[in-house]
Amino acid sequence: MNDDAKRGEPRACSPGAAAKAGAAALLVGGVIAFTLVRPPVRLIHPDALHFMGIFQEVYGTVHGWREAPAAFWEALQRVNAYDLSRGRLVNYLLFGLEAAIRSRLPFPFVSWLTLGVLLLNAGLLARLVTRHVEPAERRQTMACLAFALAALDPMTFYAYEMQFTYAKYTCVTFVLLFLLSRAAVARAVALVGAAFSDEIGLVMVMAVLAAGTFNHVRRRAGSERPALALGGALALGALAALAALVAYHAILGGLFGEMPWVIRKGGFDTPHEPFARELGHSFAYAFATFQSILTTPGTLLFAALLGAGAWKAAARERPGGVVGLARGAWQALVTDPAVQLQVGALCVAFFVVLAMYRGVGVQYYYPYPIAVILTFTFLSFVIARCQPAVGVAVVLATLGCLVLRLPETFRSMREHAVAVWLPDGAVTLEAFERIDTAVTDARRGEYGPFRAVNNHQELDLDGGYVYTARYFPVQGMVRVLVWPDDGPFR
Repeated sequence: MNDDAKRGEPRACSPGAAAKAGAAALLVGGVIAFTLVRPPVRLIHPDALHFMGIFQEVYGTVHGWREAPAAFWEALQRVNAYDLSRGRLVNYLLFGLEAAIRSRLPFPFVSWLTLGVLLLNAGLLARLVTRHVEPAERRQTMACLAFALAALDPMTFYAYEMQFTYAKYTCVTFVLLFLLSRAAVARAVALVGAAFSDEIGLVMVMAVLAAGTFNHVRRRAGSERPALALGGALALGALAALAALVAYHAILGGLFGEMPWVIRKGGFDTPHEPFARELGHSFAYAFATFQSILTTPGTLLFAALLGAGAWKAAARERPGGVVGLARGAWQALVTDPAVQLQVGALCVAFFVVLAMYRGVGVQYYYPYPIAVILTFTFLSFVIARCQPAVGVAVVLATLGCLVLRLPETFRSMREHAVAVWLPDGAVTLEAFERIDTAVTDARRGEYGPFRAVNNHQELDLDGGYVYTARYFPVQGMVRVLVWPDDGPFR
């Protein structure tokens, strides 16, 4: 039996592969263990506390399993309202889980869920970048090195800084799962998960559907005039993206009874009015700019081309109707390698634009997706252009540099945490270290250290997104981290 036939058969893990995987796991695990015992930063994002606090408050009203579904649904509605009705359902479910188990896990200021998501992304990235590498021994070596490189990337540590499973992380997870999956059902699930993880995920889904439709229509055009074929493909691709956007808002409108802030009309009635107004103005500016572009003569001619191409494409697809068009577009999405290339390019462009808009140095969880893309690009180049031995040496050298630079990474994390999350200097990192010790003791029934640091301030959904002299809810923070134990507050 030849090698191609053997690829479909399950392979046993060789001793060499097991040793390489063990070495990579030992390196990553050792660094993680060090950061657990000697964390560079002990902080929890205020939103993480707010999300978990809402779930725990509702969980406390449940007196039997029959009441659990209704209570969980109430908590989802309240969390969605607090989050400006953004519909990030995947993350709400994750916070609901973390709210229930956080106090039962060691190291109070560690989000094991966040750590798991980031490590999962590193594993998916390693699998994606090496899945076509041959022979198997080289694939196993590069996969282990790729996992270690992605897990120990400084941006991964920065993403881990606030112990907050941010929506960008789970969005990356589903994008990687989509690119890795071969079954149509798995890809559909990945798209739905990405759309309901973050607005970026929704844009990625729109881009994926547009790319699939574009490729299907272009292929069906055959020898038709290139301009009309391109116009029809672009127009129907845009309609597919619009259909995804409408479906997304319809689902959220049906579930929660209101539209997300992206298309809400009128004023904002959320408790975060200044932040919501800023978001609204950002989108209004974007739409106004787009509208002004549409008034130029060149754009009007392009719109006429799109219209004519769409009419021709619709006439060509008429025998199968919308269902036939959707089936063909989905088939192209699942089987056409060009779609993956287009989606990858769109991901890079979109994440780069996002980082330029939000700023790389302000909140490190925004450039995390870009770090994943850059790691993928670097590893792909090494695998494609370097001889096997040279490629391993290059990745090992890079990995060694990352490990040697860990002290500098940790120092930078502390400086960033102080500058962004403790802006007025009234709250210090040492205060969080004392709270960490107090929570650990409170979980053992020793409440003296907690009472020594307690300022009797509870969580406040209007409190803000940073810790200041005005908002430092020690009592509310401890209440979340020891829930359901109420011993410290009696």
